[in-house]
Amino acid sequence: VDRRQRQIGIRDSSQTQPLPDGMDSETVKDKALEVMDAVNGKNYAAITGMFREDLQEGLTDELWEQQLEPLWETTGAFKEVTGVQTTGYKMEDGTLCAIAVVTCQYENTEHVWNVTFYTEYKLLGVVIAA
Repeated sequence: VDRRQRQIGIRDSSQTQPLPDGMDSETVKDKALEVMDAVNGKNYAAITGMFREDLQEGLTDELWEQQLEPLWETTGAFKEVTGVQTTGYKMEDGTLCAIAVVTCQYENTEHVWNVTFYTEYKLLGVVIAA
């Protein structure tokens, strides 16, 4: 897996904790819903634009399609977001971020997504958690 693919599905060993100073739950939830609107709407350019600028390189529509189109074939159409929860997150390197755990109902299944943000509310990663 190359660096660009890891950005789409970033996973680090971490410790759950309160949201970092300066971040609030409602803003994290709102930003996560914006991300999920773009993901579920297949607006890949919008998703890429939500990442911090230094992480955007290589995140092409083609890469997003490659990663997500197989998922869409099995989930069926997006129906609704059924829940959003937030938590703090400390990566192995000590970086503090926020995670929104977003539950989405699709035509054929339900998926839980982790949407992770840096403290300036720039996207760090979006990955299916379950």
